[in-house]
Amino acid sequence: MNSSISKVASFTPLSLNWPNAWVGHLPFAYWLIGEFRPQIFVELGTHTGNSYFTFCQSVHDAKLATAKLDNDTQKIDFLHAEKDATLTRWYKLQAEMENAQPSTEVVVIVTPAPSAEIVTINNTNTREVGRGLSLYMNGGVNAGLSGYGASLDYDLSGLPDQGIKVRMGADYILGTNPNGNDWVQVMCAKLGAVYYITPYMPDMSLPLSWYIGGDYLQPVKVNVDRENEQGLRGGEVFLGANIRMIEFGIVNFEVGYTELKYSANQPALKGMDVKIGYGLNF
Repeated sequence: MNSSISKVASFTPLSLNWPNAWVGHLPFAYWLIGEFRPQIFVELGTHTGNSYFTFCQSVHDAKLATAKLDNDTQKIDFLHAEKDATLTRWYKLQAEMENAQPSTEVVVIVTPAPSAEIVTINNTNTREVGRGLSLYMNGGVNAGLSGYGASLDYDLSGLPDQGIKVRMGADYILGTNPNGNDWVQVMCAKLGAVYYITPYMPDMSLPLSWYIGGDYLQPVKVNVDRENEQGLRGGEVFLGANIRMIEFGIVNFEVGYTELKYSANQPALKGMDVKIGYGLNF
């Protein structure tokens, strides 16, 4: 190696300016030029100049052919002027962002300053929209008993409001009704809606999407012959969260409350819901 490890480890930059996000890479940048000794080096974007002037310092110390640029005071003055202009634009943008009034607009900085491209999305919220169909399968506690379910959510694409999805599916509940000591096995069809409230909830540094919702429940199969019974129905309300896993899908959590009248001769089934499941978007 043309550049010794000890020399690189003791490298001290001659030019250092804030913001200094590149500082941790400067010894490597210094070593890179000295080791590969390029005839031409181009850096796209100087920002505060920390990386650029480190490359120039390495060119000078390694006595490369490009070191002659170090003696060109006109070019050096131009680079310093460019750096000052860059910092001025950066500080102006920083001040505008710090003093900006709260807005419902989402501002995304696509590339770092100074050549930042700012994209403004004129939405009144950032709920989940335009995702088509979502399929969820979960299990856990349903109405205080064991339960399993499958749900298909259809996005209304912002009509009547962004973040609303129609939900349809089925639940299977089994166990002993604590209100009547009756053994229950019931299959219910469900129809309802969910509304995404992500902007108002904490993300806990996770790719979380929050929603609330409710379903109408209609028993379609009970463990005894109750086909002639009337008035069998129920409902559920819930708070849910989706965690999106890259190349895996969605981990789904729901907590809520269910009340289900599954028999005219038995008390309604009432209890808490705690479910965990898996989902996919289509």
